[in-house]
Amino acid sequence: MHRAPASPRRRPSFRVGAALLALGLSLAPAVAALAEPPPGKGQFLVASRDMDDSNFAKTVILLLRYDTDGAMGLIINRPTTVLPEQVIPNVDGLRNYGGPLFVGGPVQLNVVTFLVRGAATLERGAYVRDDLQYSGNSELLAELTASATDAGRLRVYAGYSGWAPGQLDGELARGGWHVVPGDTAVVFSENPETVWESLVPRQAPLSAGRSSAPVGSPPVMADAGRMDVGDAVVAGQRALAAH
Repeated sequence: MHRAPASPRRRPSFRVGAALLALGLSLAPAVAALAEPPPGKGQFLVASRDMDDSNFAKTVILLLRYDTDGAMGLIINRPTTVLPEQVIPNVDGLRNYGGPLFVGGPVQLNVVTFLVRGAATLERGAYVRDDLQYSGNSELLAELTASATDAGRLRVYAGYSGWAPGQLDGELARGGWHVVPGDTAVVFSENPETVWESLVPRQAPLSAGRSSAPVGSPPVMADAGRMDVGDAVVAGQRALAAH
């Protein structure tokens, strides 16, 4: 039986291919803009607009640690009406400190941690990024505040934010957080209440997971004989929320 010769396959139109290539090139910058850096020490975690956990809604967290043992950081944009000297009375230098006490997170509000920039390398501290260091040692805090120290160089936090191994990765995968490059100037912003809005991306993630109860180890530099400042911090949070 005679078969008709097969018709030759049509090659894709050069014009269509060129158009698709041009479209791909035009989208490349937008795709790159959506890409976020991986989480790591010194980076910011910025709560998504859909974050429904009241502990972390509209927060910006500076990561102090991110490794196989979990993650830990400090919320940098939740000042209270409490002064550090009210909860750490054994550090005399805090009487001349003009900044408020910040809530660093919901874990162990009796743990006090501080960030300092522009200081020489601290023997009882650890670097976060650039010239920014952190510690929880009360004797070191007393030494730093013995001379004039203002909130533009030193920030004091009660509590911290912690995640078990893999927990933060799960929250990131669900769209609960954005990872943004850290910036020491932002940490010491004179208007911390505006920091979240200035950093959160305009586009909303596909989904935002509710953070489970945060867990983690206390900061490695925390004092063993720390005093309980939790009640004072909670009172300060309530007073701030009432305004």
